[in-house]
Amino acid sequence: MPTITLFDRVRKLHTKAILRPCKVTQRKASKALFKEAKQNKCCCSGNYPGSELQRVTVPNDKIAWEVPFDEYKPLEYSAVSASVNICGTVEAETDPIDFDDGFNPKFNTLDGSIDRRSCTGEYLVVDGRPLNPVGRTGIAGKGSLARWGPNHRVFVLITRLNMEEVSKNLMQADSLEFTEILACRSSTGTWSLPNGFVNSPHLALTSELDALLKSRLSKSLSVAGAEKRFRKALKHKELVLQSYYDDSRNTDNAWVEVTVYEFAYQYGFGDLVFENENNTLGFQWRKFSENPLGYDMFK
Repeated sequence: MPTITLFDRVRKLHTKAILRPCKVTQRKASKALFKEAKQNKCCCSGNYPGSELQRVTVPNDKIAWEVPFDEYKPLEYSAVSASVNICGTVEAETDPIDFDDGFNPKFNTLDGSIDRRSCTGEYLVVDGRPLNPVGRTGIAGKGSLARWGPNHRVFVLITRLNMEEVSKNLMQADSLEFTEILACRSSTGTWSLPNGFVNSPHLALTSELDALLKSRLSKSLSVAGAEKRFRKALKHKELVLQSYYDDSRNTDNAWVEVTVYEFAYQYGFGDLVFENENNTLGFQWRKFSENPLGYDMFK
């Protein structure tokens, strides 16, 4: 029977203590997102992204639909999008730009494989069109988003503990110093959490992230072992938050809602290595203390 040293006991106790960062990161993520998300700051003036259409300027006290704004006559803009990445499939058709040709979506409910419910509750549907639950945005239509009504964007918060640093600093009180999050780098050099649009907020991973994680797991496990580890992680995912998101693409009739899931390190993803080779999504483990979950991490 192996001898349990004082070092082993201290390390075991300390490791238990630093499981708490998962909950801390959840609270920080919720606070950061809810603080700024439930308002229309990004979409009440200026041009609509990717177009030359000027939004009608909406004063802060006229954003809510309940407030009369008789002179409000926004321009209509709906872009044609052929396809969009959807969790679990390669491509899926987006909603058409108008309601002709038999397009009859069922809002505020599950419409086939598309969840048209909002995390904000039941939204108004006027003349067959859904109304942004937060209020006026200065432009009508679907914009460049895939769906009329809510567009579900899922973010994945994958955390781990840097055990090498833990072993060097056993008595360190601030366990967040050892917590790392998986982040992806955009073409502009900014960092964000792995994310993508999905048909339903209950789907946790996009097809790209699904494939990447499985390929990394299979480097150290058999195919069956990788699949088992993957399914275990999915089973233990934890919902961090759901919120309306102040996205510059939002319109009066289409908007983005964010769902964040956390996959804690003890369920299998924490030991994954992301080298530059074949790392097409630009993933990297980043120190949580250097990359706090502010609003920009969800862009």
